[in-house]
Amino acid sequence: MKLIKLKPKNNAKYHFGESGLDESSVIFHSDSLFSAIINNYVKLYGDSKEDIEKLKSVKISSLFPAYGNILFIPKPFTKLNFNTDAQKRVDEKPKQIKKVEFISLNALENHNKEILELEDDLIIHKKFLISPFQNFVTGKLSKK
Repeated sequence: MKLIKLKPKNNAKYHFGESGLDESSVIFHSDSLFSAIINNYVKLYGDSKEDIEKLKSVKISSLFPAYGNILFIPKPFTKLNFNTDAQKRVDEKPKQIKKVEFISLNALENHNKEILELEDDLIIHKKFLISPFQNFVTGKLSKK
């Protein structure tokens, strides 16, 4: 698998959504991205059926949000694996985790190791969970 970061220019104007301008989405879905790639390919290089067939074999995912260098993915459907202390906090405030929609790749790694931590400052805007030591401004890990 290869990760490609698509970063819009500063102050770029765009809209992600399923329908009109009334509703927006944080995610740019894979079918829309694939359609955009094919449409631009045809505009640039013409309507070569062979080339388009080759492009159909490419596998892409949706575009997910990032903040600085922190990359987010949708929160897994499975129960998140917190460490013992954090699980006590989750049990006290289950809605706090239920509202989280995205977790950072580093938090996912901690979830997979069953060492995910939870503190109030690790949930950003009630929707984004980062791991400790991740600097929300730079996205880099530090040793606290």
